[in-house]
Amino acid sequence: MRETYLKKETMSNRGQTYDAIRKLLATLDDPFTRFLEPSRLAALRRGTAGSVTGVGLEITYDGAAGSDIVVLTPTPGGPADRAGVRAGDVIVSIDGTSTEGLSLYDASDLLQGEANSQVEVVLHGPNDPNNKHTLHLARQKVSINPVTYMTCPNVAAPALPPGECVL
Repeated sequence: MRETYLKKETMSNRGQTYDAIRKLLATLDDPFTRFLEPSRLAALRRGTAGSVTGVGLEITYDGAAGSDIVVLTPTPGGPADRAGVRAGDVIVSIDGTSTEGLSLYDASDLLQGEANSQVEVVLHGPNDPNNKHTLHLARQKVSINPVTYMTCPNVAAPALPPGECVL
């Protein structure tokens, strides 16, 4: 399939090659398969390296509308968290750039930057599009902790015979 499909595409430069790869992957009709250009791959690696310099937001698309960029969670103690940004808030613009039609990668790039540099974020609460507010946030190094846990007091382990486990 790869050779049959790619032989039909003009690939005289890097952009055309990337476009051909994207077209080929689109035929898979798999929402989890995508082509990452080297710059996007580098950004992804930075984002999973344990820390980034930004405002401390994990973002996603709104599940209902599918087009709004929504705060999944602010990083505890990060600039956005300290400014009062909450899960479910809708990001309208970043530094004057509308988030309408913006990819999550592009939005993430706008939120990240040099330490102590300023970024303007306009957002509104969930189901409250007429109540927009503007925040001016200073980017800082933010730790990424994808897994959190806590120990619950007064909770006993289940009584299981040694070596058995309940899944």
